Amino acid sequence: MTLPHIRVAAASFAISLAAFIGCSQDTLAAAPVATIGAPSADLAPTLLRVGLGADALAASGASAADTTQAAADLDAWLADHPGEIAAADAAWATANQAATTVKRKVKSGQATPEEVASLPGLETTRDAAAATRDGLLVGAFDAATASLTAAQTSALSAIQANSSWNLATYFLVVDRTQEDWVALRNALDETRIAAKYGESVSAESLAVISSALGSTAVATAKVDVDTNLAAIETAWNAATS
Repeated sequence: MTLPHIRVAAASFAISLAAFIGCSQDTLAAAPVATIGAPSADLAPTLLRVGLGADALAASGASAADTTQAAADLDAWLADHPGEIAAADAAWATANQAATTVKRKVKSGQATPEEVASLPGLETTRDAAAATRDGLLVGAFDAATASLTAAQTSALSAIQANSSWNLATYFLVVDRTQEDWVALRNALDETRIAAKYGESVSAESLAVISSALGSTAVATAKVDVDTNLAAIETAWNAATS
């Protein structure tokens, strides 16, 4: 049994003991739970990197217990792959710098014939390094979500894929066209600005937001975030510290 799973087992034992002695769930939640071993220093940043922050987990429908288990599973994976993501990052950075430097010289006409000839190989090395790094991140995500449901994992994948739009997490659980993302982002921006200056929001923007919130997946994710985020944040912080 790995250290992360020992921590989960210890927590489960504490829950059973509390139930046996008649301790309430609220009292149990407030009580500190002893842990054996500290999590990897890479656990929190890796969770965030693969899209498993507390807000994403809440929007996916995961619970606080799911969060604890996901963190433990990823911690075990990190223990089995020590330093591999950092090494892959470093390899990609080196390969990317080499390819970028030569490519700039080629574009400016300052590259030697040897440098021109080397560029395809440098780009191949860079792409291979990226594939290695990305494969490790997929492995980390798969390990962390192994105990989650297919629906929760699918929602987390969607949130990660759509995260570049920087909208509230519950909006990210569904895919949209580029045009629809832009319209939603602009409508939400207009709403924030209107609230700041005491102005009214256009009917068009209100309709866009209402339509987005009308999605069953989005509405469910919003309720999950509103209901469970605080507990999940507590579990996430406890699991990563």
